[in-house]
Amino acid sequence: MASTGYEIYKKKNFVLNVQSKLVIGRALLDGDAHRDATIFNVGLGFSWF
Repeated sequence: MASTGYEIYKKKNFVLNVQSKLVIGRALLDGDAHRDATIFNVGLGFSWF
């Protein structure tokens, strides 16, 4: 898993940011079989402080 974020806009007590996350996995099954999966998420965040 890897993730990152970047603040794209900041004003006094408000921040708008973009985040991304990458998850890669493998399931091992009976009979020497396997399944691979990849998930990529992009999010938009709002923060007030």
